[in-house]
Amino acid sequence: MVLNLSGVRGTVPQRVDRLLLHADRMGIQRLVLSLGMPPFEHDPAPADLVRQNDQVLQAIAHAPDRLLDRVAAARDARR
Repeated sequence: MVLNLSGVRGTVPQRVDRLLLHADRMGIQRLVLSLGMPPFEHDPAPADLVRQNDQVLQAIAHAPDRLLDRVAAARDARR
């Protein structure tokens, strides 16, 4: 199941714990995180992508045996 961290409240570790609680209830062993926390934009600035990717990395470090990641990249890397 692919998710982002926006569906629950709290710090990144708190959000991960809540997402994993819901995954456990549904019998899901691993989650894939694709974005960090809002705000999300259609064409985000590189700094926003760095912030969101850092949040995903923080989440992975909190539960490395349960989470996989997908990174986001700027469409126009020349910015």
